[in-house]
Amino acid sequence: MFIYLGITFILMGLLFIDKGLKYESIRTLFLLMGAFFILLGTLFVFLSPFLKLIRVIKRSTILLHNKTIQAQVTGVSIDYRIKLKGAGEWNTSTGQSPYRIHAKWTHPHNNRTYTFYSGSIWTDPSSLLPSHVDVKINPLNPNWYQMNCNFLHRSALKTPSVGGLGGIFPFLMAWGMLIYMYIKM
Repeated sequence: MFIYLGITFILMGLLFIDKGLKYESIRTLFLLMGAFFILLGTLFVFLSPFLKLIRVIKRSTILLHNKTIQAQVTGVSIDYRIKLKGAGEWNTSTGQSPYRIHAKWTHPHNNRTYTFYSGSIWTDPSSLLPSHVDVKINPLNPNWYQMNCNFLHRSALKTPSVGGLGGIFPFLMAWGMLIYMYIKM
């Protein structure tokens, strides 16, 4: 989504620069706005893959170089912070908000209790829950962790695809507005 937004900002910047070169009275303002939108768009286009790369590196580092512990499963909840539009009824097994598994573990040396949460699970895992799950943690910072959910079917962990133009519709609307603005000016 950031890439679509970045491309839109770059196009807006090019349109502002083009219009700024044609009209003497608004040249400075439009050239500055064009440069701003091009810079912002370039930032969005390159920031999205960079953030994804950082997430992958962090996850692989946790999986390769850390300690595996057994955490006690405490329950399942629905993560209302994530809403996937167009993927089914609200909070059903194919619903808009994913499930998350909660597990607790007490550190043996300092008796601190840590709560771990799984990633997004798109089917209800309540009937498949074991009493304990493996969690890979960083021994120096247990807040860096990765919960192992291999006991679930692979399709439960995969984000459901949203059919139609749901994800690209705002992008197409922005392009339409830009073209309309360009023609009207």
